[in-house]
Amino acid sequence: LVSVNIFGGFLVTQRMLAMYKKKDK
Repeated sequence: LVSVNIFGGFLVTQRMLAMYKKKDK
C-alpha cells in the first residue's frame, strides 16, 4: 500500500509539473 501510495503521488506530481510547464508557456 505504501509503495502504491508513493507511486500514485509521483504520478500526480508529474502531471502537476506538466500542467505547470504548459501553463508557463
